[in-house]
Amino acid sequence: MPFYRVLAGRLGLLTLFLALAACAEPRQELPVNTRLGGDFTLTDHRGEAFRLADQEGRVVLMFFGYTHCPDICPATLARVSQVYRNLREAGDAGRVQPLFITFDPARDTPAHLAEYLPWFKADVIGLTGSEADIRAVAEQYGVVFLKSDPQDGGYDFTHSDYVYLLDQQGRVRKLYPSDFNIDEVTDDVQSLL
Repeated sequence: MPFYRVLAGRLGLLTLFLALAACAEPRQELPVNTRLGGDFTLTDHRGEAFRLADQEGRVVLMFFGYTHCPDICPATLARVSQVYRNLREAGDAGRVQPLFITFDPARDTPAHLAEYLPWFKADVIGLTGSEADIRAVAEQYGVVFLKSDPQDGGYDFTHSDYVYLLDQQGRVRKLYPSDFNIDEVTDDVQSLL
């Protein structure tokens, strides 16, 4: 075989290896958001006090919403649940805790949350409290929500719909829109474990 063909073949392999190495950049560590977050205490779906600080050592996926939401909230909870199931399959779910904080304490009582959340099959802890307590936690995390005027006995909320990724120290590491990429969130959670 002529020398130039051997050389061309080796150069081709070298080029391929360099291209693959360039594509495999090390994953960047998720930054810590110092403007959002902090510890809080609310009531969980069992009627017990829940402190975020008690989750230290676990990664938290947290979402604010309400159970009577007609569209975004259940769809987002379903996506969070799929992330949790992916983590369960990988053996990582025991170090992750999904949280759902309601804007609607009048209807989303602990008993109602305890009936609603198991449908998502993701060990989600539902949190409620007084309107003042919920508003204070929402402000800590930059969440905006507005209750509509009641019509025919019902009402809705207009609200921001981010999912928060908190690390094992309870620090906000990333926010995702409600239509987040499930694989991206799964990978980000695993990067913190």
